[in-house]
Amino acid sequence: MSHEDQQTKKLTSQEIEEYKKQLDNDWQVADEKYLKREVVLDNFISVVEMVNLIAEAAEENGHHPDLLLHSYKRLLISLTTHSIGGITEKDIQLAKRVDELLSA
Repeated sequence: MSHEDQQTKKLTSQEIEEYKKQLDNDWQVADEKYLKREVVLDNFISVVEMVNLIAEAAEENGHHPDLLLHSYKRLLISLTTHSIGGITEKDIQLAKRVDELLSA
């Protein structure tokens, strides 16, 4: 299996739980096909800036999350690989990058 194929292979529940150990504890699995994390930042502008940083990281990785800015200073990040209907290594990699951005 090529590296690209490996990155887009749907992960099992057990694999997801193993990978989650490498992520911030706020990441949750929803419906066995989404990785979700909600964060509360200081203000609206901080959330918009974070959306832009995540968008840049997503473009670099060619993998795009669903981002929902709500309630003034809350951001819900949802990762999945739509083409296979589940979580892949690409989602894990982007979640790690999001963690780095949020801890910077």
